[in-house]
Amino acid sequence: MNHSLRPADIMASMFRHKGKIVFLQLLVIALTVLAILFWPRKYYADAKLFLQIGRESIGIDPTATTGPTIGLAQLNRDSEIKSALDTLLSRSVMGAIVDSLTPGVVLGDVPLENDEGPVRESAAKDWVASVVGPVLSTLSNIDPVPEREKAIRELEETLDVEVERDSSVIYIKQVSDSPELARAIVSELVKAYQREHVKAFRNDGSKDFFEVQRDASHEKLTALEQQLEARKSEMGFASIGGHRSKLETELLTVENDVLLAERELAMYQGSADAIKQQLSVIPERKMTEEVDVANAGLDLLQQQLYTAQLQLVELETKLQESDPRLQRAREAVQQAERQLAQEAARRTETTSNSNPIYEQLAMSFEQMETNARGQEARLEKLKQQQADLLAKIREANQAEREITALERDVQITKDDFLTYENKFEESRIQEQLEKDLVSNINIIQQARSWHKPVSPSKLLLIAGGGMMVLGIPLFVGLLANLLDHSVRSEEDISQLLGTKVIGTIPRSRIYGKVWHQPIR
Repeated sequence: MNHSLRPADIMASMFRHKGKIVFLQLLVIALTVLAILFWPRKYYADAKLFLQIGRESIGIDPTATTGPTIGLAQLNRDSEIKSALDTLLSRSVMGAIVDSLTPGVVLGDVPLENDEGPVRESAAKDWVASVVGPVLSTLSNIDPVPEREKAIRELEETLDVEVERDSSVIYIKQVSDSPELARAIVSELVKAYQREHVKAFRNDGSKDFFEVQRDASHEKLTALEQQLEARKSEMGFASIGGHRSKLETELLTVENDVLLAERELAMYQGSADAIKQQLSVIPERKMTEEVDVANAGLDLLQQQLYTAQLQLVELETKLQESDPRLQRAREAVQQAERQLAQEAARRTETTSNSNPIYEQLAMSFEQMETNARGQEARLEKLKQQQADLLAKIREANQAEREITALERDVQITKDDFLTYENKFEESRIQEQLEKDLVSNINIIQQARSWHKPVSPSKLLLIAGGGMMVLGIPLFVGLLANLLDHSVRSEEDISQLLGTKVIGTIPRSRIYGKVWHQPIR
C-alpha cells in the first residue's frame, strides 16, 4: 500500500524506528572518529619556478640560421609556458625521476633514506595493506605491469603543475605518503625538468657538425687563395684593372694610327688615280719630224699577188672547178687584191721623242704608288698590332672573369668559414650552458615539504559525518514510510477496500490487539 509523504506520517515513521536511527547515528560517529584517527595521512611538497625571458625565448638554434632566410613562428608567452608545462608532465621527465629514486621508493615499497630517517609508516595503512594487498596482487598478476611503469603512473596521478593567469611562475605540487618522499620527488622533478628544458633548445650533434664544416671550409679557402695567387702570377700583373687600362691606352693609340694611315693611303691612291687619268690623255712621246717615202710593203704585196695569179692559172689547167685547192687559190688571189687595194703607193714616216710632261707625270704616279704601297704595309702592320691588342684585351677580360670568379669564391668561402666558426662557438657555449644547467628557468622556491597532512581533512570528515548524522532520521523516516504497507488510517481503509468508513473503534487495551494487527 502506498502512503503519502506527509510530514506527520514521516515523523511517525521516524518515531517508530527511533532505535534504528540512533544506532546508525552512533555508527556514523564511530566511523568518522576512526577515519580521523586511523585514515592514512597524505603529505605534499611544492616548489616554484620562474620562467623568465631568456635566450630560449628569443634565441635561435645555430643550425637554424645557416641559410639566408629564417622562418619563425609567431610565439607568445602563453605558448612558451604551455610548452614548459607539457615538458614538466612528460614521460621522459617522469622516467628520469623514477630512474633516480628507483620504482620501489616512488611506490612506497622501499623506505627513502634521508637525513631525517626512514619514512614513517601508518599502522592503518599496514593493516589495510595486509588485508587488501593479496587481493590486489592477485588482480595485478592478470595483466602484469613493470614496476617502472607503475611508478610513472603513480607520479602522473599525484603530481600537479599549475600556472596562474598572466603569470610566469610555475607551481609544482606532489602528494605522497611521507613529506620526505614528496620533497624528494619534487626536487628530482625540478632537476629533471632543467635538464630536459636545456636539452629541448639544442640540437644534438650541432657542435660536431659545425666543427667538421669549419675545417672543410678552411681547407677550401686555403686552396682557393693559392689558386688565385697562382693565376695572378701566371698573368704577370698585380692588378687586372691597371693591366687592362694599359692595353686600352695602347689600343687607342694604334686605332688613331690606323685611321691616319687609312687617310694617307686614300690620299695617295686618289693622287695615283688622278695622275693615271692624266697619263691616259697625254701622249707618251712627242713627234719631232715627218718624211714621205715609197711604200716597200706595196711592192711586196704586188709580188705576192703575181705569184698567186700564176699558181691559179696553173691549177685551172690541171684541176676541175669543184676541186677545193682551186677554190683556195682563187681566195688567196682575192685576198691579195684586197690588201693591195688598201695600201697606198707612198707612206709618211715620223720621228718622235719622249714627252717630258708624260715622264714627269709617270714619275709622280710611281711615287704615289710607292707611297700607297708603303701606307698599305704600315696599315697592315697597325691592324696586326690592333688585332694583337684586342686579343690581349680579350685574354685580360677572360683572366678578369676567372680572377673575379676566384675572388668571389674566396669571399664566399671566407664568409662560410666565419659563419661556421661563429656557429661552432655558439654551439660550444650552448653545450657548456647545458652542462652547467644555465637556462631561463629560475628556482624561486626550492622543494619544501609540509609535515601537516593534507589528507584526510578532519573538518571535512566531521562535516560529512555531521551531515550524515542529521540526515539519517529523515532518510530512515522516508524509507520506512515508503516500505510500510500496513493500514494506519481511515484513508488507508478507504483506499484498500474502495468503500467509505462508517465508524472507528478508539484505541484501548481491550481492542489493542485488533489495532496492532495489520490488514493485508
